[in-house]
Amino acid sequence: MRIPGIVDVYQVGDQWVARSWPRQANQPNSAAQLLWRQNFTDAHALIKKFSGEYLKAWRAIECPPEKCWIDIAITSALQLPSYWVNQWWTAKTTHVLYYAPNYFPGTSIRYIYVIYFPVVVPPINPYWFQPVYGSTWQTTMKWNDLGLICSAGKRPKKLWAPSVISPIVYNLSGGGSYPPPGNRYYAYLQECPNGVTAVSVRRWLDPVSGEKKWSLVQPPIFCKPTLWPPWITP
Repeated sequence: MRIPGIVDVYQVGDQWVARSWPRQANQPNSAAQLLWRQNFTDAHALIKKFSGEYLKAWRAIECPPEKCWIDIAITSALQLPSYWVNQWWTAKTTHVLYYAPNYFPGTSIRYIYVIYFPVVVPPINPYWFQPVYGSTWQTTMKWNDLGLICSAGKRPKKLWAPSVISPIVYNLSGGGSYPPPGNRYYAYLQECPNGVTAVSVRRWLDPVSGEKKWSLVQPPIFCKPTLWPPWITP
């Protein structure tokens, strides 16, 4: 028997399955739908630009169930686009933590630890990350269960949000870039002999919906202390 619109019928186990010809969706695309699809496409293209230390850090994050690092990166870019228009993640420089047992030369205050990190182009607040104690995801970060969201016509989906659980390593002083190593900001830190992790998580409440929003601007990047080279002037 021929059925209009049906390609064929076949059996799977004890059930019969009918395959139909593909057809256009009845629902027209609204302006909001088109904007969301474009934003998603832009976010996906954005993460393809990740490189070097930044890309390596993203691939190393621990994700909640049924998620991968690309899901987290796209969500972060969609939630806080103002922080993602600056392509600082393509910088060739890396985060470096130096220590000087006999203090840094040329400073009026006796600092022992200093961290260098990439300059943002175009410039924004140089302290876009917060150094914290710890060297692994388990010691610095956690995923918080925000419960279930039930969209109309879709199965319930669990919401997760990242947060920093490790104590902060406070900035004692800091400033602009100095060569060498060049093209980096620096910040003198309180004592951190076991190293620090540079991470940035933004969390806020949506003023309209009251929904908890978040964006993982920088995944954890661990910096192990390196002896200060005597030829570098702070």
